[in-house]
This record gives sequence, structure tokens and C-alpha cells, in this order.
Amino acid sequence: MTANPPPAAAAAPAPSPKAAAAYAPTPQFDRPMISVVGVGGAGGNAVNNMIARGLTGVQFLVCNTDAQALSQVRPGGQGGDSAT
Repeated sequence: MTANPPPAAAAAPAPSPKAAAAYAPTPQFDRPMISVVGVGGAGGNAVNNMIARGLTGVQFLVCNTDAQALSQVRPGGQGGDSAT
């Protein structure tokens, strides 16, 4: 008894030029995004030092349960005190 061969897989259609353009690299995605998360007092100090030294191209985020410690973080990006 001979087994029937499996059916041939259908070839994927070629993407249209419009769809191919949607996946073209853009300048904003040519570089990796770097985020620094400072946790606690030491993390806040580390972020403060990076901001003071003028580190650019980095998104900073500081997390701390102590509101007074958060008030000591230098402004260097977007954020707010309403996040929990």
C-alpha cells in the first residue's frame, strides 16, 4: 500500500510595492532605544549622575516609594508624580 504524498504548499504572494514601503527602515528606528530605569535611592542617584554628565539618547525612568527621594531627581526628561 502506498501513501499519498502531502499536498504541495501554496507559495506566498509577493508583497505589493506599497506594502514593502511600509517595512522600509526609517531614520528614527535606525538606532536602538536605550532606557535606564533607576530603582530606589541608589537608582535615583545613578540617573542623576547620568543626567549631570549630559548623557543623551537615553530615556530615564526613576521608581521609588519615597516621594522626598523622587523630588531630588534632576529634571531630564518627561515624567510626572501622578504615575503609580
